[in-house]
Amino acid sequence: MKDGEFLGSTEYKKLGFTHCQSSEVLARFWNFSDDRIEAIQNPPNAAAAAINPALVALVALSDRLCRSAELGIVLCRAYRYFADLAARLENPH
Repeated sequence: MKDGEFLGSTEYKKLGFTHCQSSEVLARFWNFSDDRIEAIQNPPNAAAAAINPALVALVALSDRLCRSAELGIVLCRAYRYFADLAARLENPH
């Protein structure tokens, strides 16, 4: 994963789905309300919200604040470390 790259892009390239998509599946399974599912589906895009744009905007703002404070960055670094390790194990030469 490159610095500044959206985590969902890397997830989709490597796994075929993003954490937003898998979260949506879980939210539906757990019978979350439609407005909460919408917030899970569209975290960075409040303009795409049809049910509760204010909630989606709040989630997007929370996400930006966490990213600007580098909260959650440790997970990205750990992901990068293990992805590099897996690549080295696949191609030891």
